[in-house]
This record gives sequence, C-alpha cells and structure tokens, in this order.
Amino acid sequence: MTEVMIAMSILTVAIVSATNLLISLMNSNRVNVTTLQAYFLAQEGLEIARNIRDTNWLQGNKWDVYNEFVSLNGAEVGLELKDSFSSDPWQSSGSAAVIKLGAVEFNRTLSFEEFCSEEELIVESCSKTKVTARVFWDDSGKESEVNLSTVLTDWQKDE
Repeated sequence: MTEVMIAMSILTVAIVSATNLLISLMNSNRVNVTTLQAYFLAQEGLEIARNIRDTNWLQGNKWDVYNEFVSLNGAEVGLELKDSFSSDPWQSSGSAAVIKLGAVEFNRTLSFEEFCSEEELIVESCSKTKVTARVFWDDSGKESEVNLSTVLTDWQKDE
C-alpha cells in the first residue's frame, strides 16, 4: 500500500511538471510568434519609406518629401495603403496605423528626421533621412515593442 502511494506521488509530480513545461513552452512560442510578426511589420514600415522615396524619384519630385503630413522633425506618423494604383498610395492614419493579425492588434508608427553631419548642415546639403519604424502591442497586459531604423540617402544626387 505504501509503495502504491509513493508511486502515485511520483507520477503526479511528473505529470504536473510536464504540464507546466508544456504550458510555458506554449507561452514562449506565442511571444516569439508575435515578436516576429512585429519585426516583419517594422521592416514593412521601412520598406514603405523606401517606396515613397523611390516613387518621388520616378515622378521627378524631391526625394525626401514623404507626404504633406510627414515632416522631418521626428514626429511619429502612421501610414496605411489607400490605393496601390495611385501616384500617392499612402495615407496618414493618425498617430499609429493599426494592424490586426489574428488575436493581436499591432500599432505601427514611422518617424522621419534629418540625419546629417555638421559639415552637411553648414553647407545645407543634407542628403540623408533617418527613418524609424516602431511597432507596439499589448502582450497580456504588458506593452511590448520593436524598433527598427535605417538611413535613406539621395543615391542619385549629383556630386
């Protein structure tokens, strides 16, 4: 009888431990998936900025004019696709673009700011813009975020 009680206790501890391990693995997987989705959304945000820059070049506009609502002062703006066939397919969505993937609601902002050396500022020939994509979401009551930055240049600038 005592041996059966000891065996049942060991079996119970093993089952509880395995269940806890499985639950924590599932939670870790969920966090990893949402973080990876946020990373891809931030990367997409940087690609939006590249697309706007390249479209400006193709249309003969100034390369670093991102839209009438985007300034180079570092303020955050949300951009969403309104019409992929128009000459200006992006529209401002207020302070953050909301992207819902499954049960998670992500918010994405882009900020644009001049990224110049002191020499470039003196001669007023700045040809670099730092773009930062910020994606944030609520992860079970805790706000998580991913930030990615890149520097865009006027690579067609006449030297």
